[in-house]
Amino acid sequence: MLCARCGARNAEAATFCERCGLTQEKSANVSTGGDRREQPLAGTVGNIAGLPLDELPTSHVSSVADASNFAEVPQLPFSTDFSSEPLPGDDMTISTLSPVDDDATTSFAPPSRSGMLALPSQSKTRSSLLSLHAGLSTPLSQPGVGTPPEIAVPPAPSGQSGQPHRGGPPMAMRSPGQQGMYPMNMPPGMAPPPQMGMYTASAPAPAEIAGMSPQTGIAGQQTQPPQMGDPWQQNRQGGNYQAPVAPDRLGNVYPGPLDRSYRPMSQPGTLVPAGQSTAEEINTFVQPLPRRVVLAGPLVAAVLLMSLIFINPDWATGAIAAALVAITLAILLGIAVGVRVALGMWKETNPRRNSQMISSALLVLLLLLFSGIGISQQNNLHMMQGHYLEGHQSWASAITEYIAAGEKSSASMDVARTYDEWGEAQNSQQQYAGAVTSFNTVLQNYQGAQNEFNRAKTGIVTAYLGWADQAARQQNYVDATNHYNALLSLAFCVSNCKQLAQPKDATAYYHLAEQRLVQQQYAQAVDAYQTLQNRFPTAPEVGQIHAHYAQALWGKGQQEVDTACSDAVTTYRLLTKFFADTSQGKQAAISLARPVQVKGHFTQSIPGAPNQPTAYLVQGLFVGIQQYQFPPLLANAPVATIHSDGTFTFASVPQGAYELVWSSDNTLHFYYAFSGQHILYAAHLGPLCTYNYGDINQAIPTK
Repeated sequence: MLCARCGARNAEAATFCERCGLTQEKSANVSTGGDRREQPLAGTVGNIAGLPLDELPTSHVSSVADASNFAEVPQLPFSTDFSSEPLPGDDMTISTLSPVDDDATTSFAPPSRSGMLALPSQSKTRSSLLSLHAGLSTPLSQPGVGTPPEIAVPPAPSGQSGQPHRGGPPMAMRSPGQQGMYPMNMPPGMAPPPQMGMYTASAPAPAEIAGMSPQTGIAGQQTQPPQMGDPWQQNRQGGNYQAPVAPDRLGNVYPGPLDRSYRPMSQPGTLVPAGQSTAEEINTFVQPLPRRVVLAGPLVAAVLLMSLIFINPDWATGAIAAALVAITLAILLGIAVGVRVALGMWKETNPRRNSQMISSALLVLLLLLFSGIGISQQNNLHMMQGHYLEGHQSWASAITEYIAAGEKSSASMDVARTYDEWGEAQNSQQQYAGAVTSFNTVLQNYQGAQNEFNRAKTGIVTAYLGWADQAARQQNYVDATNHYNALLSLAFCVSNCKQLAQPKDATAYYHLAEQRLVQQQYAQAVDAYQTLQNRFPTAPEVGQIHAHYAQALWGKGQQEVDTACSDAVTTYRLLTKFFADTSQGKQAAISLARPVQVKGHFTQSIPGAPNQPTAYLVQGLFVGIQQYQFPPLLANAPVATIHSDGTFTFASVPQGAYELVWSSDNTLHFYYAFSGQHILYAAHLGPLCTYNYGDINQAIPTK
């Protein structure tokens, strides 16, 4: 008895295999007449004719490749419900029938997992139906378990030999381009077998079987791996079964492990010889790049190009640089694609040539498109960066970008809006000087942007008011009054604007005058009081300034007497006119009526002792005066000594008109200068101010 697992020969009465320990069970032959005796194989095969089944020669295979891929063989008898039958897959080995002649039948037993070869046998009965051993229940993935079934084929008619009939097979042969084979002379009601998608051949001759091996098939020739088709079909009415098609040219011999380097003829593509893979024909440089390179490469390039744009302070300039880099990358990528094509990337043996070419072309196109956008969209990039900077309150930079984008007219809405936003932000930060500058820029240069122009009007009013109020709080009343005055001088500051600014301006002037009076800056105080009184006569502060105003005028007049006496006279007269009720007004009136000082300087030599050089101020002197008429003039005339340096001074001379007369002895000889009928050195003495003859280029005679 042969072991179904390892093929070892054991005694007929043995219960377990002496080699592998498998439980032994003797299988009964299936015959058409129901005889349960062991039947010898029919026909003659070499020198093994007439041997019982247990004594047939065996071929032992140590292991079967891809054994885990085989599925369980369906058990018999089958149910007539096809929906419950298991379907064979690509990993299942199925015993199939080879075409037979009309005069002979052959039975085949599929190879077991033990690697035993089952040779064909012949039967005498033609009308026998196909049957399978009912004891087959072991999955092919479990080697050595169970007994492989035998397939009984109807015997040939009596009187004919057991050799196959060469006149024409009852089952159609499939050519290389066909999809399956179909049996001829099928019983009525039996459906045709499924398409298997594989080659079939007639049963090999005994001589050919003798030269087979489990790995090479017939006569050492490498075989095509079996391809599986649809599941076995069962006739629902008669209970007849059609076995699937056998592997190509192998009959019931197991062809050995699958060689997956072959491609089935039913699939499109180029058939690659056994033992040679497509990857070996493709250059390493042509093979697909690793997934991490495919994903990381474009990502790194995108990050690099984007960083060149957005890290640059000027995005448009960065876009130019990124466009040049993108063009360079596109050229390099094009060169690389050309090299890969030259190395075989476009050959038919490259299964991924289409995807590689499409992806490379798309990447080059994207790089060129990016470079074109970077070069052609400079103004848009300036505009985009301007909006970005404006949103981040980088006002000056945003305005620069808008101008670079082409907004240079008086209707440039974006530039005007940015200036207004900048001014409003400065107002909120109490940076009123900058706010006024921003709004003034809009008012002077962007009248075409009407909405922003009106917005600038409102903004500058707010800026000036805030600026002046800030100065007033800081007691900087000069700046406060200046800001109010600038606001009131605006052409569009009318009605509401003036009603708001004028009272504040009047108050600022009042505080300024009071501040200057305390600081004894009388002139500034007088100016502030005068402006308050003249520009804002109805202001409440005007009724509070009378007394202080007089003080400021008196102090100013006293300061002016020594510096600008004529201005002091005006101040004193203002006091006497408008502030006569004040002490300062009364003092001013007295000062205006007070005698004044007169002085001069003779430039020629001054006679010394015993001479007594003397100067007189007479009234009524005329050219041609007689000698007797002169002494009365001297009777009441003021007298001053002429010093050796030629200077003289009259300390107090009543106001009026006087003529200068001089003498060397002060008794008999007096001189005066004239020109024509005009007396030289005549003086008109006014209030407050000292009269100075200045340099007198006249001699003082001694005889």
